[in-house]
Amino acid sequence: MSSLNEKKVKQAITSSEIYRLVKDLLYFFREMKIVPGFFLLSVICSFLATLFNFLGLKLLIPLLRGIIEGDFRAALSHARPVRFLSRFFPHLQDNSAALFVLLLSIIFLSVIIKNALDYVASLSVGQQIRKADRNIRKIVIDRYLKFGKLYFDRVNITTTSHLIMNAAGGVTGQLKPLHRLLSQL
Repeated sequence: MSSLNEKKVKQAITSSEIYRLVKDLLYFFREMKIVPGFFLLSVICSFLATLFNFLGLKLLIPLLRGIIEGDFRAALSHARPVRFLSRFFPHLQDNSAALFVLLLSIIFLSVIIKNALDYVASLSVGQQIRKADRNIRKIVIDRYLKFGKLYFDRVNITTTSHLIMNAAGGVTGQLKPLHRLLSQL
C-alpha cells in the first residue's frame, strides 16, 4: 500500500516539475519576445513532412513491384493515391506506362512537399532563435553599460566581449534541441 502512495507522490512531483518547466519556458518566451506559435507551426510542418515522407516511401513498394513485374496496374489495388487519381482519370487504369509516370510523379511531389515543409519549419524556428539571440545580447549589453568605470578598469575587455557573445549563444543554443524534441514527438 505504501509503495502505491510513493508512486503517486513521485508522479505528482514529476507532473509538478513538468508544469514548472513549461511555465518557466513560457516566461522565457515572453521575456525574449518569442512567439510560441512559430514553434507550433514548426511542429505542425514537421508532422506533415513526416506524413509526406511516409507517403513517398509507401509508394516505392508498388513502384518496385511494377518494375520487377513489368506491369504497374497492381498499383491500383495497393496504392490509395493512385486509386484515388484513377477515378478522375479512368484512362490510367488500362495504361501501365501512365501508371508508372503517375507513381513517379506522386513520389516526386511528396518529396518536394516534404522538403518544403521541413524548410518552413526550420525558418519559423530559426527566426525565433535569432530574435531571442538579439534580445539576450541587448539585455546583457544594457546590463554591462550600467556597470561603473571601476569594473571595466579591473576586467579584461576580451573577457567581457567573450561573455557577451557566448551568453546569448549558450541560451539560444538550447532552443534548437527543444525544436528537435517537439518535432520528433
